[in-house]
Amino acid sequence: RADAQGAAGDRNVFDAGFAQDGIAELLLGFAARKANAIPQAATIGLRADDGPSWLITLGGERIVAEQADDVRADVTVSGPSSALYLWLWNRPSTATVTGDAATAALWRQVRVRWS
Repeated sequence: RADAQGAAGDRNVFDAGFAQDGIAELLLGFAARKANAIPQAATIGLRADDGPSWLITLGGERIVAEQADDVRADVTVSGPSSALYLWLWNRPSTATVTGDAATAALWRQVRVRWS
């Protein structure tokens, strides 16, 4: 949907509940697959203005994500849930990235595979 709306020139904004469901699906499902393991140890914080925040831990056998009240990480991505959801999908987003930009770029290695 985001790609189709973007191609039509529409601004992509998702309802916070929808975006949070999508964030959970991406982090706890697709990203957690062993095929998406990122060997470099690092942490990414997602700080949502309108929903739960998340801590993503890289560097193990798989990506681990958990909801966290106090997000302290190597890099923090913040904004409304809709912007975080788009950022996780590697789509244009209004999310703000604070901290180590190289760590944030590691997320671009995550691939969604429908299998």
